[in-house]
Amino acid sequence: MKPLINGQVYTHEIDGWTVSWESSGIYRHWCHQVKNTEWDSLLVVMFNPGSLSGDGSDLSKDTTLRILREVCGAANLNPYIVNLFDYASPSPQDLFDNWSKRDASKLVFDKLPISIFNSYILAYGDYENLGQRDSEIKASQVLVRNYLKSLNEIVLPKNNSGTPKHPMNWQRQKIKTEISELLNASLPKSKHKQKVESCSVNRSVTCNMNEIIQSQIEVIKSNNLYNWFDDYPWLTGYLGDINSPIWFLGENPSLSQVNKQSKKSNPNENLQWNASAGDQLLREALTEAGLKKGEVSKNSGWACYITNVIKEPEIVNVRNRKKSDSSYWKKQAEMWLPVLQNQIDIGSPKLIVTLGGQADKIFRHMVKLGLKSPKQIKIHHYSYVMLRPEASTKRGPRHPDRILEFKLSIQQLANNEV
Repeated sequence: MKPLINGQVYTHEIDGWTVSWESSGIYRHWCHQVKNTEWDSLLVVMFNPGSLSGDGSDLSKDTTLRILREVCGAANLNPYIVNLFDYASPSPQDLFDNWSKRDASKLVFDKLPISIFNSYILAYGDYENLGQRDSEIKASQVLVRNYLKSLNEIVLPKNNSGTPKHPMNWQRQKIKTEISELLNASLPKSKHKQKVESCSVNRSVTCNMNEIIQSQIEVIKSNNLYNWFDDYPWLTGYLGDINSPIWFLGENPSLSQVNKQSKKSNPNENLQWNASAGDQLLREALTEAGLKKGEVSKNSGWACYITNVIKEPEIVNVRNRKKSDSSYWKKQAEMWLPVLQNQIDIGSPKLIVTLGGQADKIFRHMVKLGLKSPKQIKIHHYSYVMLRPEASTKRGPRHPDRILEFKLSIQQLANNEV
């Protein structure tokens, strides 16, 4: 096998398996365990490499790799292991003590042979709740998930905290057989290998998603802003298909709603635009217009893209007071313009729909500052329909006619653009 990031590839035989891995000094970048070349490979995301590193003299001591061989072998799968961090050590505390060395200079995720995988599992344990580097671990999880967006996640039993169980816990809790059965039941009925061209497109899309998050982090750091990814790594600032022809732009995330959503079990990016009655109205309208298929509340079937002009979450009332000074929101527009431009350059939408007057005002100011955008139109914000009376007609919040008009406005846009 060829190296992915210029390390040394080693191969050993053990227990009827061929085990190959790439190492660079104290780092192990990936490990592929193959029992049968006709089996599918399952991508397994762990915390950090254990005993196996270097030339493989400690391969037989790596209990986690042995458990993965047993569990995946029973499901006719070849496990391909990657890690949140590449520093190889059987002791997680050793990793924490050498945190500055946690990763090599290059990461492996954007170079993975995605075409050989149908699915992936998370098995990195509960290390994010030890009070050591918790926020950085969660940030790494977000980046990894975005790299793997094109793959199906097989969800396995979790710890009480909602984190994925480590394979060592599979063994301690005597659930290895259960895990094998879950893996087998979750696999496609037949092998669906993607073509190389399709794989390249999917990998490009996931890399673009990661690029958007990274660009947000750069704005946060360069402007000394609150880094919400430390507390809410699922708050990516977008949902849907970035390559869709029609986009919807809100103003910015509500920090109070974000706080509320973060208390739910298994927080993930689908908590975005999925909290309030207004969020529900938006999702219903998109689904009824054919811009989303399947269940309203699920993160699937998107034929549109949702994001915000300003990425930073704020308490609504506090933000409104700050915005009374126009220099506040104009400075924000200037800060966040490059991120929105990056999104537009990646997705090339045909139509941008600004949701409400505030998002529209900020978007138009961005255009004056140089934002290059396709055709744009404004409609009412969904929260305005659900929470505020309409001054011109005196119709109250949640008036049936106002709800119908909002849905029809999206239906008309969908009919014209999709």
